[in-house]
Amino acid sequence: MKALEVVIQTIIVCTAMVSAGLVTRWWYFGASYPADFIICYNAALGNFDPLQTGNMWLWKPWVAVIFKPFLWTDLFRAAMIFAGIQTICFMLLAHKMMEVRFGWILVLVAIPSFESLLKVGNIQISLCLAAIYPVPALLAILVKPHHAFFALCLAIAERHRLRTEQGKCTRKK
Repeated sequence: MKALEVVIQTIIVCTAMVSAGLVTRWWYFGASYPADFIICYNAALGNFDPLQTGNMWLWKPWVAVIFKPFLWTDLFRAAMIFAGIQTICFMLLAHKMMEVRFGWILVLVAIPSFESLLKVGNIQISLCLAAIYPVPALLAILVKPHHAFFALCLAIAERHRLRTEQGKCTRKK
């Protein structure tokens, strides 16, 4: 199973490299930018005006604070750092899924979506990772409320695990 995880993690890194290469070419030769990240970067700058940015900020203004750390460098480097963070988050999610029976299948199915989200600079990947931990899940739910589904599934799984463990303990006696 460890070898399978290494293969899957390698596929994830290769997918991220191909995505970053495509986005870089679009950026330099086609003047086409990762739309979601540009919107978030502009919001971090305080620019929420869709007439100036060409896109509309859909979240509450406080969410832009999440993207403030990316302002310390130029837009291209910030987008590449963001893509790197998203890749690490997806690798961590894949690692967690390897702990679940047949979770590797879900990871393989999710890789094309990962590639698509990475190309546009979407925050969905890191929010999914945050949603599987109790305290960060609150932030994920505040940003995108549908992440409450992850928290609910995890709570149900944890309750089932505890009941199963209690049942095993009482049967041994």
